[in-house]
Amino acid sequence: MSVPFDRRLAIGLAFGLVTTLMWAGWSVVSRRAALGGLSAFDVTALRFIVAGVISLPFLLRRRIGRHGIGTLPWRAIGLMFIGAGVPYCLISLGGFAFAPAGHGALQVPATVMILTTAYAAFFLGERPRPRGLIGLAAVMAGVFAVGLSGLTGAVGGAAYVA
Repeated sequence: MSVPFDRRLAIGLAFGLVTTLMWAGWSVVSRRAALGGLSAFDVTALRFIVAGVISLPFLLRRRIGRHGIGTLPWRAIGLMFIGAGVPYCLISLGGFAFAPAGHGALQVPATVMILTTAYAAFFLGERPRPRGLIGLAAVMAGVFAVGLSGLTGAVGGAAYVA
């Protein structure tokens, strides 16, 4: 019995694979940049300059007004900037000067998930289901274990101590 081809599923899987490769590459390249002498400020500037140049033609096609860009209000844009913009980059990239790429590859997205869950509960009143809380606890345990191993020197020396 053959399974019918689902084009949407194939596209979704392809985008998922590309996203995974980009996240993995980001961790390795960021760590290499930190070891190569680039500061977190340098890498952040490069990241946003390149993204800005690529995004500019799409942005210019939107209506930019007093209330926001297109249907997105300035308040939402500001929150995204704080949560996923320059501050996020500086903090996460700054950590690569002290921690192995593997630690950053685990801790950065895991911390994003933990904080997103907390913000959704606080600002939106969304409460995670019991299974979600179990998963969140497992992720937090993993972040704690990797952080502890870096602080105690259990893996390759005390990675987080300057």
